[in-house]
Amino acid sequence: MLALALVSCGYHTSNSLQNDCVTLSVPLITIDEEGELRNSLIKELSSTKAFVYSSSPSRYQLLVDVVEDKVDAIGYMWDRKPQDGKREDRLYPSEKRRFLEVKVRIIDTETNSDLVKPFYLSTRKDFDFVNPTVLGNIEFIDAKSQRQSVLQFSQGQLDSEEGGQHASYSSLFSDLASRIVTKLQYILIMGSK
Repeated sequence: MLALALVSCGYHTSNSLQNDCVTLSVPLITIDEEGELRNSLIKELSSTKAFVYSSSPSRYQLLVDVVEDKVDAIGYMWDRKPQDGKREDRLYPSEKRRFLEVKVRIIDTETNSDLVKPFYLSTRKDFDFVNPTVLGNIEFIDAKSQRQSVLQFSQGQLDSEEGGQHASYSSLFSDLASRIVTKLQYILIMGSK
């Protein structure tokens, strides 16, 4: 904890970044269509004293390359007939897990060399969803005999597969960004000794 608290712009690294914070730009990341991972990285970098984020291209770039990105079904429920809701003899996925592994590098664009040795990190996130083809999963009749959507009352626990997946990605990317910046800080602190 003390070592993390001592990270500041005045410390030297083994890479001779003399008395300066490491100014980084973060290029686009292939899997990050909406920019959530990039924004999380920028937020994490900006919250440290070891790094300064630059929105324009800088000498040092933080590169995040996807090594593995997969989504597996991990939970199931019995499928139901859309018309009457009776159980069918087949399973329908109701929970999935996204696993993401990335390779992280900081490159010096002037020399095209690595500032720190590349490293790998992974994270995973589970999300639940409902079968939208079964009316009972997405609607109910209230006390006034009005149809109501279950989804608006679920407080996020019940959603379509796409909605559940999208909601889980924010926390997945936030966790990954935090782990990346923490690891980079550790590498720079250890390199300065």
